[in-house]
Amino acid sequence: MLDQIHLLAAVTVLGVLEQAYFLLQVIYARRVFGVSPPKISGPPEFERIFRAQVNSSEYFPIFLALLWQAGLFFHQGLAAALGLLYLYARYCYFMGYRASSSKSISPGHLAFLPLSLRGAEHPPASHSVTCSSVPHRCPCLRVLLPPAHGNRLAVLNTAKQQIHPHLSF
Repeated sequence: MLDQIHLLAAVTVLGVLEQAYFLLQVIYARRVFGVSPPKISGPPEFERIFRAQVNSSEYFPIFLALLWQAGLFFHQGLAAALGLLYLYARYCYFMGYRASSSKSISPGHLAFLPLSLRGAEHPPASHSVTCSSVPHRCPCLRVLLPPAHGNRLAVLNTAKQQIHPHLSF
């Protein structure tokens, strides 16, 4: 069981390096926009970079715990592959949020990434993310999001009907 943890360790190191890259982006943005610590407010460009880094660091412990549990108790190779996919999606999230908060992928949609690869249904439409708002750096994620709809209520009712077909809403 412990003979293949090198894959999990490699993904963990890549995740730590990614977090370090995000932190360096905040340090660089502080210098560019003249925001000295401990301030966390400044120009919108700085606040987007700062918030993207904080969002990413908030989910990192959960990611590590799930990566190692899945790798040790289920399958190391699959857990490592999904971990790499998560790190790539998190990078796309950071870059999209850095460009504009409306171009980022919401953290809730990141959770549907592995499910979508297995052919599961698309997640329900959200108010903040549409197919057209996916960053151009991540074209593979475009298929994971629902198309933009004008009537959100109809989309939510359709999603509820798919989840509970025997109930009427």
